[in-house]
Amino acid sequence: MTAIYLTQPGSLLDAKRGVFELWHDDRRQRRIPAKLTSQILVFEDSQLSKTAIALAISFRLPVLFLDRHHRHLGRLHLNPNSGSQHRSRPGTPDPDDRRDLAERLVSAILNSRQSLLNTLDGAICPTVELTRGTIARILDELPTASGDRLREHLTGVDRLYYPALRQWLRLSAGTVLAPIDPWFYLAHSLLEQVTYGFVLDAGVNPYESILHCDTGDNLPLVRDLMLEWTVTLVDLLVLRFCMDEFLFSGNGNGSHSPLSRLRDRFVQQWETQLASEAIAGTSYRQCLFAQVRRYREALWGDRLYSPVLLRSESFVSGQPLRALRSRRSPCTHLT
Repeated sequence: MTAIYLTQPGSLLDAKRGVFELWHDDRRQRRIPAKLTSQILVFEDSQLSKTAIALAISFRLPVLFLDRHHRHLGRLHLNPNSGSQHRSRPGTPDPDDRRDLAERLVSAILNSRQSLLNTLDGAICPTVELTRGTIARILDELPTASGDRLREHLTGVDRLYYPALRQWLRLSAGTVLAPIDPWFYLAHSLLEQVTYGFVLDAGVNPYESILHCDTGDNLPLVRDLMLEWTVTLVDLLVLRFCMDEFLFSGNGNGSHSPLSRLRDRFVQQWETQLASEAIAGTSYRQCLFAQVRRYREALWGDRLYSPVLLRSESFVSGQPLRALRSRRSPCTHLT
């Protein structure tokens, strides 16, 4: 299956006879059959024709629109109750089972975040040390926390964790960084698109979740499923990309590549990462696919959901993490 990314300014995605056609500068660049397409990501300076939109809807393809800073502009609405893949199941897990599942999700993401923070040099960034301590304290409190308290813990860590990563990256660079947040936004959107596609294929309603609350078109179930993978597939990717591309400004060492070219490189690294081996000959994409099935069975009460990251302590980027060191130290490459 092929994902379509409209990263070039002025790009147009059209469709004829069940085939998407990607145009740029009045030239057709590619033709991709809709039946072989997994999802579509469109940036603010590109567009979809009405026929392309109709074709995407008919094949129930996730279509997400991003602005120039990679923030959500909106998505193509797909009815979760339509399509031959959709299935309903009587009954839902009882409150105790739902609370236990929420704890497992929060525990998995907090443990993986702590593993990443443990590889960073906290001596140059006090916020990293503060966040480590907060996560350790919250992990001790999880077994007795209510469902609402679990959500509060997750939100509280979010307020510390991403600022800590941004601050560490700036201090490690030893210079003024160009904006980092757009790449976190983009990586989260890429993971969301892949997960949403698997949720649709599994016939699960993306608005019926365990942990996240429905606040509009935010696909709370998709966000539940994304949690387990954000450190491995989002945070590490962004840290490596920012360091490797030298996205700095103010000292002449910055990357002068056009934004569209940087997007292309980022998306290429994302696709390479998805296809890479995670565990025992299984790619990350295959792990995500299998995870949706396990989660669906847990929601229906057929089995107990066990996050991959809790079952494999070294499962971050497919191997145990090596230390990510400051550029002020002898080792400057993020591994």
